[in-house]
Amino acid sequence: MRTTLAIAILLSIPVNLAAAPDADEPVLAVGGHQSLATSPDGAVWVWGYSGQGEHGASAAQPHPRRIASLRHLKAASISPQYHFLTLRDDRRVLAWGWNYVGQLGDASRTIRAEPVTVKGLRDVVSVAAGGDFSLALGADGVVWAWGWNRMGQLGQPAGELRVEPVPVPGLRGVRAIAAGATDALAVDARGNVWTWGRIQADPQRRLTLTPRKIPGLDSVVAVTSGSEHALALRADGSVWAWGINHDGRLGDGTRVNRLQPVRVRGLSDVVAIAAGTCHSLALKRDGSVWSWGANDDSQLGDGTMADRPEPVRVIETGVIKIAAGGYHNLALHTDGSLWSWGSNESGQLGDGTTTQRPRPIRVLGFSDL
Repeated sequence: MRTTLAIAILLSIPVNLAAAPDADEPVLAVGGHQSLATSPDGAVWVWGYSGQGEHGASAAQPHPRRIASLRHLKAASISPQYHFLTLRDDRRVLAWGWNYVGQLGDASRTIRAEPVTVKGLRDVVSVAAGGDFSLALGADGVVWAWGWNRMGQLGQPAGELRVEPVPVPGLRGVRAIAAGATDALAVDARGNVWTWGRIQADPQRRLTLTPRKIPGLDSVVAVTSGSEHALALRADGSVWAWGINHDGRLGDGTRVNRLQPVRVRGLSDVVAIAAGTCHSLALKRDGSVWSWGANDDSQLGDGTMADRPEPVRVIETGVIKIAAGGYHNLALHTDGSLWSWGSNESGQLGDGTTTQRPRPIRVLGFSDL
């Protein structure tokens, strides 16, 4: 099983599925080798490497499998290093999977095959799973972090790891969070973006041990981070990117690394963004999905394996939610069908195979779950 060093954070618009009046809003999450989605009745389904006791690619689960102990999620996030975070409707956080450096936040370093409650967190509104660390956002605007801290990704000036959540200092009124491989992002009430951890695209590989504001960004409503790049969505529908860019993942038409944000070309009226290891996704208000960056695993979904330094359209219309992982993606359609494309070595596309897919295909049976 290939190791990947990124995590994608799902950011989306409200949806109105053709489902029962009391249906939950759908939740999607994608990691390096796994996928998660909820069905309208609140059930939670996973496929690929689920973190529940499998070992290696031979244990691939290419069909959605229900997690009986979980229902009615408000959010979910999956790390490429194989740990899962979920937010229940009672605003408590549950986690499972790898826990070598305390990334599950249950005051231990024990791997968990079943969900456990993260210690000490109440009234949480968002979660983000990074490479070997985790974040949670409280309703009061406080950001909490736990797990590995060797590169400052917990926002703590000292200590290699934390097995329980600690507040990130220097942040107030946060409205959105994202976690990458070794960095973290937060958006405050004024739309400013704050970052900490290893600085994206810095040739000196400097560390920011406490949050600092990114200059040149304002009116931001959402952020997402990949392995070595990040995206920000502004209130005007424009998308901005910074970080490593040798494969075009910043979408500015070049392959030049950027320490400061640059605007992604040709995109407007965007309502959601997602970042994989080395590719990026955007969902426009018209329901179309766009992708750019590396394409060695067909993760762009355009039918090729060619890198794209500018966005290309993958799905014409009808999409209401997106998620990007290491090298694969999910898109939820208005009719309740779920579509996936890209790498599939662990069955993470949910089509019953382990075959890579260069164009979107339906996740088997999901609309009937």
